[in-house]
Amino acid sequence: MSDDEHQVVATAAAKEGLAIGALAAQTVLAVARGCARPEHASLRERLASMMQAARQARRVAVTLNQAASALN
Repeated sequence: MSDDEHQVVATAAAKEGLAIGALAAQTVLAVARGCARPEHASLRERLASMMQAARQARRVAVTLNQAASALN
């Protein structure tokens, strides 16, 4: 594996929050099972979206709380 290829794999593993070996194992298992990608990958993406939405909702709530406090 070239240094560039290793960097691509390392970046993908970091994006998933996994060690390189764990990413490799999950990918090999997914291919062996006939899946295009590990089953949890789409769940991770959905969870990340929900967490982002929750952060945004908290920010809105804080802003509204500050506005209400200023009006009182």
